[in-house]
Amino acid sequence: MTANLTFRKCLEAGLGEYADVVVQVAESAGKEFALEQALTKMQTEWESIIIELTAYKDTGTFIMKISDEVTQMLDDHLILTQQMSFSPFKGEFEESLSEWEDKLHLTQFVLEEWTECQKQWMYLEPIFTSEDINRQLPAESKKYNTMERNWRRIMKNAVDQPTLIVVCPDKKLLESLKECNHLLEQVQKGLSDYLEVKRIVFPRFYFLSDEELLEILSQGKNPTAVQPHLRKCFENIAKLHFEEDLEITAMYSGEGECVKFDPSMYPTGNVENWLLQVEENMRNTLRSTLGKSLEDLKTKERKDWVLKWPGQLVIAGSQTEWTAHVEQGILGERLPEYYNTMLEQLDDLRGLVKGPLERVERQVLSALIVIEVHARDVLANLLKENVKNINDFEWISQLRYYWVEEELKVRAVNAEFQYGYEYLGNSGRLVITPLTDRCYLTLTGALHLKFGGAPAGPAGTGKTETTKHHVLLPVRVIRFKYYSSPMASLVLTDSSQLTSDSQHLVHPTEIRTSISMSSAVELNTTSALANYATEAGDGNKVCREKTTMETKKDMGEADERKCDLAKAFAIQCVVFNCSDQLDFMAMGKFFKGLASSGAWACFDEFNRIDIEVLSVVAQQITTIQKAQQAQMDRLDLTLQHLLVGTLTSVRLIWTG
Repeated sequence: MTANLTFRKCLEAGLGEYADVVVQVAESAGKEFALEQALTKMQTEWESIIIELTAYKDTGTFIMKISDEVTQMLDDHLILTQQMSFSPFKGEFEESLSEWEDKLHLTQFVLEEWTECQKQWMYLEPIFTSEDINRQLPAESKKYNTMERNWRRIMKNAVDQPTLIVVCPDKKLLESLKECNHLLEQVQKGLSDYLEVKRIVFPRFYFLSDEELLEILSQGKNPTAVQPHLRKCFENIAKLHFEEDLEITAMYSGEGECVKFDPSMYPTGNVENWLLQVEENMRNTLRSTLGKSLEDLKTKERKDWVLKWPGQLVIAGSQTEWTAHVEQGILGERLPEYYNTMLEQLDDLRGLVKGPLERVERQVLSALIVIEVHARDVLANLLKENVKNINDFEWISQLRYYWVEEELKVRAVNAEFQYGYEYLGNSGRLVITPLTDRCYLTLTGALHLKFGGAPAGPAGTGKTETTKHHVLLPVRVIRFKYYSSPMASLVLTDSSQLTSDSQHLVHPTEIRTSISMSSAVELNTTSALANYATEAGDGNKVCREKTTMETKKDMGEADERKCDLAKAFAIQCVVFNCSDQLDFMAMGKFFKGLASSGAWACFDEFNRIDIEVLSVVAQQITTIQKAQQAQMDRLDLTLQHLLVGTLTSVRLIWTG
């Protein structure tokens, strides 16, 4: 080829006879040139891609950020390179294409391992900066420190040379990151086992997330760090009072009520151990304080007495006094006299409500008046039925409170339950109607027979409303070494989706009850709970009380309604929002917490759980029920044996 060569000269030389060959060669050359340009363009584009690095807190090292655009470009270039490798015109560039494809694949693998390693390191870094965690997990701490040295070296190299296509295609880097991830997996497993041990000692930790529990454990030397998490561990202990020497002298409810511990305690040992002591102190304090309040009631005017003691114990003490006076009235034929006394007591309470009161005092009286009004109506019915024997059904069908041998017992018909002494604070109460009384009688009978309860009826007919405001009946949790077992474990769920709209409606004053493997109550309460007017003394004085909680937990109003039955029984109720992301292992872990601690649970939107998981959940519930019926001390929920002491009464209630 020269500058003087022209197309005419080519034709004169006979090139036209080889036109097809020339076209073929030209096309091949053009396509090879296009491949070369595409490869060069990709390589040039990656030369300008820099890893985005930022300093991470006060750790002295960095974290990286790979944008979505870079990730997308990597995927696109991998696809393009693979397409180019299939081209028949790659001959001159086959080796270069193969090297480039390997480089992109290696970059992708490194970024995946790097991102995973960074995520786990960021999660574990604040945990293993705690001296308490390092002291309690020496083996895991050593592995973590080894991993962190590698991590800091990798990040330093990235800072020195931040060009992504230079740093990432490195097999040694890939192996280092894989080793880091392997160490982190071992650390994570050891950490999970460590948390499981803590939860077994104090089962209420099952209701905290790993992050919340680690936040508590990482500040083991600072007992006050547990304060923000108390409401998830206890039904209504919002705060503990620490003296300057860290002596715990009192507990506060969410409403601000203060109950002094008797005796006080010091947070010694691990946090799970002294929280276990807090739980025991809570129960012992309420038990001893209730005994003192009952003694004080014998010598003090009642209108002064109701403002002196904690609201929960005022209601329990009033119910105990009411039971004793009614039985004495029946035996001595003095019921009419006691009825007049009750009317006078209600007048006294009404007078107190009209006067100046603190917010907590008004909450106590609000709940007490509702209970007292119901007690007055029961007494009026006993007079109407001319009850002469304390064994008459009209009387024994009521919940009766007895102070026996320094313990409070609650009886209904032939069933007897131990008062649980779970601190409830000043929980609001709604009125109790004859219809709800019969529901309570059925459910209490089912509990005594170790069956479940299932209020049934169309959506919106009041199943939850009837169930949620059960008369205060706390249930005791028995301790077995460092494990706890429930006298009652409740699964409370939203089952309105399972109710047919074609079900027969029952009149508001009627109720069908049966006690079977799932005690059923079909009802329609309509607006029976909306208003409940009571006359106090004469027809011109009407006292209406509608109680509400001024302070609620962080849950929706529907969740509050569903867990209110558990509050009425003075048992911790954990609200659990279900989703299609739940698996049977997560549910098994949650059931372990319920079975070990004796808490109840409200499973909201449980119909969102996948049907495959629901079938396993049903099997887990059956396992708990069978263990309770057989009085077993171990049960297997998640391929692990769970020691729970004696499961004496696992109760399942399904309501809408």
